This record gives sequence, structure tokens and C-alpha cells, in this order.
Amino acid sequence: MAYYGITRIEQMPVEEDIRREGVFSHATMEYINLIAGLQQSHIPLIIHPGKRVKSKREMRQIEENLTETRKPQKVSAQKRPSKTERRKKAQVEEKIKNALSAAEDTREGKPRHKKKERAAQKLAKKQRLGKSRRQQASNRQ
Repeated sequence: MAYYGITRIEQMPVEEDIRREGVFSHATMEYINLIAGLQQSHIPLIIHPGKRVKSKREMRQIEENLTETRKPQKVSAQKRPSKTERRKKAQVEEKIKNALSAAEDTREGKPRHKKKERAAQKLAKKQRLGKSRRQQASNRQ
């Protein structure tokens, strides 16, 4: 496609290229003149629905009215927390302390899981002899 465009430009006569460039420069100059004319006329920056604003002073008046019609926000006084809320807070703090202490135990290398603790205790206990061996041991004494 690029090749097609390049060959098309090469085949275009120089007079046609100069004519197109002249048309482009003329169109840009018209556009610049149009923009310069519009800069002198006043265009309202803020347009409120249902109102036509002619000057900045009118815009300010409309905005002032809008701010005046707003109701002030209510500021509620600080309430003392109820007993249930204080209890809940105390319970949460206690749970956090317990969790932190449990986490410290695991950091020191102590097993945290109760199943593992029980298994370790069973292994540490002295193994019981079977019934026949117990009878033999009691007969010896």
C-alpha cells in the first residue's frame, strides 16, 4: 500500500502539487482569520441549563445563589460509646492479644497445632507393655 502511494506521488505532475499546496495554505489562512474573529466575541464559559448567561457578572450571581441555597451540613456531637460497644471493643482487643501471643509461641519454635502437641506427648510417654509382659513383670516381683 505504501508503494502504491509513493508511485502515485511520483506520477503526479508538479503543477498539480503546487496547486494543492496553494489550496491548503488558503484554507489554513481562512481558518486562522475565523478563529481571530471569534476571540474578540464573548463566549460564556459556564452554561447553566435553562439560563442564558451574557456576562461574567451574571455567572457570578447565579453561582452565588446556588451556594446560598445549599443547606448547611449537620454536625453531630460526639457520643459516648455504649456499654455493648465498649464490651465488643474489649473482646476484640483480647482476641488480638491472644492471637499475638499465639504467634509469638510459634516464632519461638513451639508447635502451635494441638494435634501435633498431643502426638509429641504420646511419643514422650513411656510405652506400656502388653498384657502378657505385664503379668510376667508382676510375677517376677
